[in-house]
Amino acid sequence: GVVRGPWQAVVDLEAARGDPSVPLGDVSTRLLAGNAELGPRFLFSHFALDVGICGSLGWVWMSGHTNDPAGQPSSGSALVGGAGARLAVDLPAHPRRPNLRAFVEGGGMIHGADATVNGSPAASLTGGYVVAGLGFGIDAIR
Repeated sequence: GVVRGPWQAVVDLEAARGDPSVPLGDVSTRLLAGNAELGPRFLFSHFALDVGICGSLGWVWMSGHTNDPAGQPSSGSALVGGAGARLAVDLPAHPRRPNLRAFVEGGGMIHGADATVNGSPAASLTGGYVVAGLGFGIDAIR
């Protein structure tokens, strides 16, 4: 991220995978997205607390697998995007050094995607969401 005074901007890359089961098989779901966050940064003795608004833009791939020999599996991909708010903690709070970042984010999908099986929803990236994450990064002072 880039820190300037009490403000910071963070850009990160997110990857996620899920394989929800349905009565006829499963739907493999993979997501790769970029995320940007902007907000204030509060420094404490050993950590930094970040509060910000965020937006994401990514690509999702969904592929069905069936247990039914008469079933016809399908696959597809789509652009997805969301917006929300994020609370993060960086340890340690030293600029220009690698740090551990833990965050929780909540928001909603602005442009989502879903998969249906026999007319019923089987997997979805739509509606509201809550995400928790853990990663590494380096902050730069400007």
